[in-house]
Amino acid sequence: MGMGEPSRWQSLKRTFNKFVSQYRETNLGFVALSVASVLFGINGFVSFSRHRLVLGGGAITCISLSLAYNYKIGRPFGIDITCTPTHIVDGERQPDTMSEQRGIAMIQDGELVLHSTVQLSRFTNEFELYLETSAEIEAELRTIPKSEHKYDPEENVLWCEEVNEFDFPLIIEVFPKRGVAEGGRYHKLKIVDQNSGRSLVGFDILNVGH
Repeated sequence: MGMGEPSRWQSLKRTFNKFVSQYRETNLGFVALSVASVLFGINGFVSFSRHRLVLGGGAITCISLSLAYNYKIGRPFGIDITCTPTHIVDGERQPDTMSEQRGIAMIQDGELVLHSTVQLSRFTNEFELYLETSAEIEAELRTIPKSEHKYDPEENVLWCEEVNEFDFPLIIEVFPKRGVAEGGRYHKLKIVDQNSGRSLVGFDILNVGH
């Protein structure tokens, strides 16, 4: 195992925390918990044991089904991405941690370079990551991170069908699709988990040369 690769316990915690976080953010989770709360509340006022059993079972079934559905449509949950943009200082590119904290990044001299680290849960068997950009910019990987990975530059998708490496770097280059004089100033970049449709990390891109 590489130094940066997560243990099984760390993987379990990451997967569980992301699953719970995703569940709480969905309308399905809100509705299921609300219905279950109502059923449990009514259960407290019912005196007949059969009715209490039905209401309690209904509440548990409601939550269980919503959890199972959320797991099916949202997996995998064990993907973490840290992404640090760079900026030019005295002619050299350096990490721009302040912009990272604000969720912004700058295109300077016609280019932006972001250094990322991807950590996968050891329970993740496959992944598919999509570099989604707004219309007037393009993003591409500088290199394919691992030999087990596949990358389609036309679709901007990186994927792996059988994961053996759970920690790897990702260097992303972003540049205007058209000339600086023609393109807009404000843009968007997201790294999206194609399997669930979730945005894993995103930046507001500012073209300072425009």
